[in-house]
Amino acid sequence: MYSLYPPNTASVVGNSLIFCDGHYPLASCEIDADGTVEILADDSEGDVGEYFRLRPETLRIFDDGRWDIEEGVDRIFFDTDENRQWILEDLPAMRAEVERRAYLRAVERWENLTDRLKDDDDWPDYPVYEPARDLWDKWQAAIAEHRANGFRDFAKLEVSYEAYRKECPKTKREIELEKARSLKLQEEKKPVPPEGMESATVLERFWWHMPSGKVLEETSRSFYAAQSVDKHIGRLKSHHMVQQGGPGMLASNWLAQTRYVDCVAWDPNKELIIRDHIFQDEWIPARGQNTFNLYLPPSIVPVEGDVSRWLHHLKYIYPAEWEHVVKWFAHRVQKPGEKCNHACVFVGEPGIGKDIVVQPVIAAIGARNFKSVSAKEFFNSDFNSYLESVMLRIDEVHDLGGESKYAFEDRTKTVIAAPPAHHFINAKYIPHHSCVNVTGVILTSNHVDALYIDPLDRRHFVCISERKQSDFQAGYFEAFGSWMENGGNQAVAYYLQNLDISSFHPKAKPPETDGWRRIVAAGMAPETGDLADIVEELKRPTTLTIQDIRASRHGSAVQMMLSDPANRRKIPRRLAECGYVVANNRDAKDGRWRTEIGRIQIYARKELSEAERIAAAAARAATIKAPAAPRSPPPR
Repeated sequence: MYSLYPPNTASVVGNSLIFCDGHYPLASCEIDADGTVEILADDSEGDVGEYFRLRPETLRIFDDGRWDIEEGVDRIFFDTDENRQWILEDLPAMRAEVERRAYLRAVERWENLTDRLKDDDDWPDYPVYEPARDLWDKWQAAIAEHRANGFRDFAKLEVSYEAYRKECPKTKREIELEKARSLKLQEEKKPVPPEGMESATVLERFWWHMPSGKVLEETSRSFYAAQSVDKHIGRLKSHHMVQQGGPGMLASNWLAQTRYVDCVAWDPNKELIIRDHIFQDEWIPARGQNTFNLYLPPSIVPVEGDVSRWLHHLKYIYPAEWEHVVKWFAHRVQKPGEKCNHACVFVGEPGIGKDIVVQPVIAAIGARNFKSVSAKEFFNSDFNSYLESVMLRIDEVHDLGGESKYAFEDRTKTVIAAPPAHHFINAKYIPHHSCVNVTGVILTSNHVDALYIDPLDRRHFVCISERKQSDFQAGYFEAFGSWMENGGNQAVAYYLQNLDISSFHPKAKPPETDGWRRIVAAGMAPETGDLADIVEELKRPTTLTIQDIRASRHGSAVQMMLSDPANRRKIPRRLAECGYVVANNRDAKDGRWRTEIGRIQIYARKELSEAERIAAAAARAATIKAPAAPRSPPPR
């Protein structure tokens, strides 16, 4: 029966449930005194009077329309307006549910009738909830007593009514009224700002940072001490507090309870408040936890205009490289949240306008998103808030002496390119947090030999200018600055925002310019050139040993380096510049290979994979033999 007509509604007639498919009744359910349940089929489902007996312990009521017939008919299903499932283990629970539904339907019909009544119509009887019949009787008795006393005993009437209504199920209308009252109460509890301050100042500018106990301000993305906010705003009072004369709540306390974030981060790809996520090395879904984004979008309004002055200056100082530089700048403006894996290196004499080229770009990305740091500070400081930027300029890169420029080159690798995908920020007076690694790096210097670039480098686009300060007329830079302040910055911002950069590939190796080759050559030590000659003489073998180099007759600087124990630590770096790296023996703690002449270090070509280098080194070690001992002269 139910396999054809799954019941979706139920009406009540006395102690019976009548199941319907929306239009036609399917069957009635009778609860007998002995605890059994009988379902009477109607004309549509068989002979009238056909009974199905059900076991009471198997009665189940589902609200979502699901039903399951395993063997015969042993379950009763009917829908409810509530999102829950009933499992009835006894008949009293089933009767209570039947009564509840009957009452709610009766109240709904009563409310519909009263809504249509006119003044002269008879008022219908209020529906009775039978399980609370005794409380109903007490309420009616209180009404009669109230009328008998001339309508003066309101307290007893109210108590008896509330007791009865407490036992009755809540109707839809009552639930809606309670929600409305709750929303109104929440509205009344909103803080009243001090006199002279707008509500937005109190409610919309500040956020409480839970880990540090400080207050964040949206406009500047700055941290404030809680005491400073309390002194500035004062105490907040709700309408209820104003009426009662209470002292109110401290602004910081209210923020801590209503507007708070669990984390701070810096990410140009995200909105101000990142809801249900925290940033711990990556964006992690966290329901109910929010993150405050310290990134501040640029405030400049781009305006289409003439940018020929800016482009002319860029072409004048870097005639061969200016087009790539412009696209690099445009990428920073259009996609501030995307990492460009190579830096721009600007080299030239002082006073030729290397920095003024960058000024309109700084305005386009937002001054807050640009950081400038000296090479010495970048190399030695433990504070690294400069990494929280769309564009980072490392000024006046110079030779730090000795091996320092090599260490400086190693230090810049994780900043110029990604990975890493994020940086941990250690800044003064600001809680520790993370930022995504998207900064684009600019290196400036007055000297060609100040920077070391590896011959196999993929991270530097080098621009070297031959211009001198005397090439510019008096007043040139003053006029340029005036142009920028009077619309030039807005025009450049518009130009870069709308420039086609589809041919620019931020992850690809940048072009090798003449300036790049000059810096690579300037960074190579004299012995590196001799080593390169020796490697060419040996026809670039797959593996190389110190003994191979000693056997060569060329390279006096190399021979001096090999003979000086203090300089032997430079050998791996010099060979790396020539394209050879150490192939370590995994079976030896020191990585050296055992041969007939002793334990030696073997180098292999850098372009080979690690497995290929190790295999080539093992094969080479097996071929190294000790020299034959000289024959002694025959005895006389």
